[in-house]
Amino acid sequence: MAAKQKTDQAEIRQVEAEPRVARPHRRFPKEGENGLYSQSWYPVCTADEVRSGEVIAREFLGGRIVVYRGESGEATVLSPYCAHLGMDLAQGKVVGNNLQCLFHRYEYDQSGVCVKTGWGPMPSGGTCVFRFPSQERYNIIWAFNGTKPLFDLPDLRFPDDQLHMHTWQEDPLPCGISELYAQVPDWPHLRFMHGDTMVTREPNFEFSDYHFGYEVAAMHFEGESRDGGQTYPQVRIYVYGTQIMVMETVFNGVWIGSIGSASLRGPNKVQMFGTLTMAKETGPAEELDQRLAWMKKEIEKTYIEDQPIYQHLRFKPNAFTEMDNVLEQYLAYVCRFPKANPAANFIYD
Repeated sequence: MAAKQKTDQAEIRQVEAEPRVARPHRRFPKEGENGLYSQSWYPVCTADEVRSGEVIAREFLGGRIVVYRGESGEATVLSPYCAHLGMDLAQGKVVGNNLQCLFHRYEYDQSGVCVKTGWGPMPSGGTCVFRFPSQERYNIIWAFNGTKPLFDLPDLRFPDDQLHMHTWQEDPLPCGISELYAQVPDWPHLRFMHGDTMVTREPNFEFSDYHFGYEVAAMHFEGESRDGGQTYPQVRIYVYGTQIMVMETVFNGVWIGSIGSASLRGPNKVQMFGTLTMAKETGPAEELDQRLAWMKKEIEKTYIEDQPIYQHLRFKPNAFTEMDNVLEQYLAYVCRFPKANPAANFIYD
């Protein structure tokens, strides 16, 4: 029999566990919770994806929509299922400024109301599909989640017709909008993730009902050297709604603006759209294209640096410190932001 191992009691040290720190639970609301989504403008496609006389389908708010462009040139965003028997309107065709269902030729005008059928008799009054308020700006077609917009799309320093623009879209990401846009008020991450060593204190943030933002010196884009020292441009960064980010700066004496926004394909599926722009008066179109292509690469560096955050963060803010003051304000902003889903009876199959 093996000898029983003796234990020297003197060597036994008892370590008492430190008491758990009770922290208040801060619950961050998720898009799609209880079927509701923030009432904001969302990009649904780029303008060049829908030519005159065409109709396309896109995912939106966990369901589907159709976008078509009539002979007037105006793009219209509707729910995708015919009110008659539920046929997919993306299989239909554009007739004048109306969208015609393939099945029984029900036609919907740009307000979403059925104005004609293939066999003549009209259905009962009020037969319609859901029409989203929509706009076409910055080479993007936008839809508002609601029956009436609560705020306008943001303007840039120059009128739209004076802007030279470069627009793109990224592949969808498996994350929520909060994981993306919490990076904006999380100003310490500019230092840790992107090397902005000039960001040493909390910027002066502004919050209103429908937007928030700040200005910061950005080390991403090195400015001109003056008096033997390096200067960095001030960048104005504002978010409108919950996910329309506007950045404006003067870089080497030239104004540059951008609009970046996430399309909410589903509760945990977002797709980024972006438009970089400069004033046409700045120079020839070819030269502006080159400058914007370079700036896009610089912006993509930041986007790529943040991707591990977007895809692996499970946002549960329960241990805030004084460094998270602005992040707490953002949390309150998102919690009180209006949410709805008036198209819920129209966009899901």
